[in-house]
Amino acid sequence: MKVATRLLQAFFVVCILIHVYGLYSPITDESVTSHIIHIISYTLCLLGLGLLSAPSLLFYSIGVLYPFYYHFSFLVKQLIADHSINFICLLVSVVLPAGWLLFRKNSTQNTEQHA
Repeated sequence: MKVATRLLQAFFVVCILIHVYGLYSPITDESVTSHIIHIISYTLCLLGLGLLSAPSLLFYSIGVLYPFYYHFSFLVKQLIADHSINFICLLVSVVLPAGWLLFRKNSTQNTEQHA
């Protein structure tokens, strides 16, 4: 689990850096507000994974909501409109829930071990 957690943390750091870069040098037509919400959301995910304190499934769960909605809806819209796949949106749409499931499974196992 430690390797998966470190990979997720690295993923979120990269996501944060991309959106910080997007604030100063627009990559897409995404609004400044959306970039800021992404940065806050991914920071919550990092905190949820225990970057500074104990892991929190609640922080992680709240953190994934906006990025998942944004990227998944963009993925579906582009698939319908252009019949093409945005692989960044696909990656985010797969990694966020997979991380949540992995985190939830680990949280459940830790709770059972301490009971």
